[in-house]
Amino acid sequence: MRRLNSEYSGANIAQCVLNVIGEYKFSGKVRYFMLDNATSNDVAVDLILKTLYPKMSVKQRRRRRLRCLGHVVNLCAQAFLLGKKAKLTLEELESAYSK
Repeated sequence: MRRLNSEYSGANIAQCVLNVIGEYKFSGKVRYFMLDNATSNDVAVDLILKTLYPKMSVKQRRRRRLRCLGHVVNLCAQAFLLGKKAKLTLEELESAYSK
């Protein structure tokens, strides 16, 4: 695990991951990524795969970016149980709990 000490952007995430891949020398074995739905993760995966496999097409890179089912189910459950303003409701609950 590495700490990302800079902005949580796709480019910074990609560089951090590429450093780890280089350090442990497994660049030829990277195939798929399973991450949550953050846009920065989309950018990071695309940049990593472009670097490791420059001949890979955009379509091929997109197919290697998988969504975490647990995260998707959690978001769906929150929306179902708490409604369209689930995030606001959770923030209010957290605030009330921490008092």
